[in-house]
Amino acid sequence: MQIAAVLFLLVAAIVVLSIEIWSVDVVAVLLMLTLVITRILTPEEALSGFGDPSLVMIGSILVMTAAIVQTGVANRLGMMIGSLAGHSETRFFALATVAVTCVSAFINNVAATAIFVPIVIGVARRQKWSPAKFLMPVAFGSILGGTCTLIGTSTNVAVSGVLPRYELKPFELFEFAPIGLAIATTGVLYMTLFGRKLIPDRGGEDLVQEYHIKEYLTEIVVSPNSTIKDRSVEETGLRRRFDINVIGIVRQNRRLLFPDQDERFRVNDLLLVEGKLENIMHLKDETGVEIKAEINAKDFTSEQVQMIEVVVSPRSGLAGQTIKEANFRQRYGLNALAIYRQGETLVDKLGRIRLEVGDTLLVQGESHRISSLRNRPGLIVLGEIPFANYRRRKARVAILIFLAAIAVGGIGLLPISVSFLMGAVAMVLSGCLTIQQAYENIEWRVLFLIAGMLAMGTAMDTSGAARFLAEKIIELLGAFGPQVILASFFWVTVLLTQPLSNAAAALLVLPIGISTAQSLGVNPRTFAMMICIAASISVITPLEPACILVYGPGKYQFLDFVKNGSIITFLAFLIAITVIPYFWPLGF
Repeated sequence: MQIAAVLFLLVAAIVVLSIEIWSVDVVAVLLMLTLVITRILTPEEALSGFGDPSLVMIGSILVMTAAIVQTGVANRLGMMIGSLAGHSETRFFALATVAVTCVSAFINNVAATAIFVPIVIGVARRQKWSPAKFLMPVAFGSILGGTCTLIGTSTNVAVSGVLPRYELKPFELFEFAPIGLAIATTGVLYMTLFGRKLIPDRGGEDLVQEYHIKEYLTEIVVSPNSTIKDRSVEETGLRRRFDINVIGIVRQNRRLLFPDQDERFRVNDLLLVEGKLENIMHLKDETGVEIKAEINAKDFTSEQVQMIEVVVSPRSGLAGQTIKEANFRQRYGLNALAIYRQGETLVDKLGRIRLEVGDTLLVQGESHRISSLRNRPGLIVLGEIPFANYRRRKARVAILIFLAAIAVGGIGLLPISVSFLMGAVAMVLSGCLTIQQAYENIEWRVLFLIAGMLAMGTAMDTSGAARFLAEKIIELLGAFGPQVILASFFWVTVLLTQPLSNAAAALLVLPIGISTAQSLGVNPRTFAMMICIAASISVITPLEPACILVYGPGKYQFLDFVKNGSIITFLAFLIAITVIPYFWPLGF
């Protein structure tokens, strides 16, 4: 009976996580509560995941990564790459892909992507190259680089933390190197020599043209008889009543861009507005303003006011909210002009559109407001930020602390979780980042998800569900030998990472893989490594967080990822099925 209940919960968890009814952290908590209520697990067993060292390690890695970003180390690296590449597009492609792959071996791959996206876009625009040519390789490189070390992805850390339950040693810091380096090197070479030809050349135009908002831009004049004269932007309710956004005011040959909501309109003011033509005609009929002509991007940008793209990151609290609900203008001091999502530009009724992770927003605002977004993990600015804005005096300190944490954990002086926690604390105490920034950069949803999946893994073991599924797999594929069964776990895991997160897929498949290996009498560590690698390589679709971050900025379409991602996944499989049994033999 318990086996049936656990298998039902397993399927239900996969379905709910796939269709995204609730966020992953909510699903994880509900799963844990259900396991306790149905008495499949005791409260102590269900909640034990929160005390797992892997959660401490993941949080510590994210804090140290944030410190590396805040001190400008990553930005300085990007500047060096741009300088070394010169005016060669091929050289920049290779350098950027190799660099993000190497960096991602030591920090979370999503963080590595977030670091390099603004740098790559900044260099590409400066050289008048299409950013799309570089962004997909950056995402793929960060994912492949994460397979090279234990700390490259949260998936590696989470799986390693589960191994002691099966009387297996946790993975060592550089144990992934043989398979990870082989896959990463192959992937980078493929992208540089062949894959880049399959990447579309999109974007790189003027932002007004790129977002197709020119047709929404109009000049109107406040006439002496207009009902909006002597009233403020807020009082007229242009956004609320007419769905029209006031971008700027020209008054006596002086431009007032990004006007405050309490700024009052005067007779003969020339208003730069964004809105549909029918809404502007409605405004004309209702208020008596005069319609003039279209405008250009230069009319609503200056040294003090910029128009720039930002991406809603996975850590953002904006996902699921509308721009209006999020108080976007008050919260960030920016005007949202358009949203780019999955190949479509959204301009009409922006205030009612619910934001999603990976959305690219075209925003207008004062330069100092845009610069301050560097300290807000919710939005990623697509463009270079001056090095002077970072805590550059702490750059060397951050590097030394990071290297020391790796060295202490790598040679075994302290457990890796302890050495990384010490590193995270040292980053805060040394002033590389504030305690608030440390908390903001921890992906709490991921930690709750892993804790919930750990509870599910425990339930599959204690109920016998894992052994039941292992027996069925052996019945089906046992005649083909352990190598074929090992290969099947690669593809099952890869398929599950498409609707689920990488860590969730790995932690759900791992108990079954371990039980299968034990039933076959072969090395369970081989299966654990195969599942870990398969879960970490999620590049077939743009659903992996690192790919989501470049989806909008690169103006990609779904099939753009499928073309290159499928080839890279197949190459990774050929390498994994060859290399893993060699370094982690099936026989004990």
